[in-house]
Amino acid sequence: ESYTDSVEIARRRPDYTVEVHSDNHKKAWSGDLGQDLLLKANDEVTVRTEMRATRMVMLTGQVMRPGTYMIGEGERLSSVLERAGGFSSRAYLKGSIFTRASLRKVEQEQLNSFVKVQEQRILAEASTTVVGSEKEDAAIGGAVVQARRDFLKALASRVALGRMVIKLSAPEAMKNTTEDIVLGDGDSLEVPEPVDSVLVLGSVRNSTSVLHAPG
Repeated sequence: ESYTDSVEIARRRPDYTVEVHSDNHKKAWSGDLGQDLLLKANDEVTVRTEMRATRMVMLTGQVMRPGTYMIGEGERLSSVLERAGGFSSRAYLKGSIFTRASLRKVEQEQLNSFVKVQEQRILAEASTTVVGSEKEDAAIGGAVVQARRDFLKALASRVALGRMVIKLSAPEAMKNTTEDIVLGDGDSLEVPEPVDSVLVLGSVRNSTSVLHAPG
């Protein structure tokens, strides 16, 4: 699996800096002297591999064979679902959660940037004093600033999910459609069971979940 189209030779100059040459050894072996560098003492020759890192996706919940699956280049969601045996009879596709590692990274960066900008804004407002303001007004302003800082602290502790909305259906129905997305390394699909309860909140004596009855 060696990649001989580009072999690197690192050579140290007298001032201890390094120069790197890249030669095509396929051409060198065929007689091209321009690609056949004459080596010197202490040269370092690096031959890299053509093999790529293994890419993995995770299927959990109501699939026939949940687990971690290796994926090929350009492999689509329907293909992996077929390898996993499809969905179980208890699969609730509308409640599924699909997450993507690359989206999670972008979301986290955006969240961190938003928190940083808001923190700077709060500090700028807090440092501005109004001449002649009453003590009560100053106390209220300080409480508001603290509440906003507490909110930002809670927001900063959130972990981005990287969730992506997809339209999920049986593998055979997804093929050759725009919903049959190409998978990437770190993708995850969770397929839950149907929800058979109703959550009751708000102006009731006891907020609770009750069993759903048809009709």
